[in-house]
This record gives sequence, C-alpha cells and structure tokens, in this order.
Amino acid sequence: IHGFTCGVDDLLLVPEAEVLRTESTNRCENIGESVHSKFLGVEYDQL
Repeated sequence: IHGFTCGVDDLLLVPEAEVLRTESTNRCENIGESVHSKFLGVEYDQL
C-alpha cells in the first residue's frame, strides 16, 4: 500500500528556497511577456 503524507516539515518555507522560488517566478513572467509579444507580432517594448 502506498500513501501520501504531508507533514509540517513539508510545509515550512526556508529563506534559501524562497530566493530560488522568487527568481524562478520572475524568469517565468519575463518569458511569458516575450512569448506574448512574438505571438502578437510586436516588439517587447510595444506591449
């Protein structure tokens, strides 16, 4: 039998991981805007 457990240790946020998460989120936002501009056929700064 396999189960899923989620304890307090799985929910704690550590500063180092928060920095990595924030950097990753910022990269995703920038990539999304770049993709939108290419789809619309406009330059990134015209959005």
